[in-house]
Amino acid sequence: MTITDDLRALEKEALAAIDSAATLDELESARIGYLGKKGSLTTVLRGLGGLSAEERPTVGKVSNEVRQALESALDSKRAELEGSARATRIAAEVVDVTLPGRRHPVGRQHVLHQVVDEIVARVEAV
Repeated sequence: MTITDDLRALEKEALAAIDSAATLDELESARIGYLGKKGSLTTVLRGLGGLSAEERPTVGKVSNEVRQALESALDSKRAELEGSARATRIAAEVVDVTLPGRRHPVGRQHVLHQVVDEIVARVEAV
């Protein structure tokens, strides 16, 4: 089995993991597992330096194709999951426009006016 076969198998595995992600957290863990610093694809790409000069261009081309396929699948799945999350959030925040409005509480009397009213009330009581 050659490196290109390994890359194609890794691509199929990663696309299946991306497709099966049901939440944004699962999608992010799949992204990290395959494209992250210690991801599967990254470890394969680190081994490109040990290849012969004839193999490098073909394996490099395949690895770039795999990376682009994974990134586009991640982007489309992320957009799909964000759209469904937005739709459920909007459905939960339904506003009934036929309900009467809420009354705003009337403000309080200013402190100085309260003091003046108390003074006037005491003077009138005398």
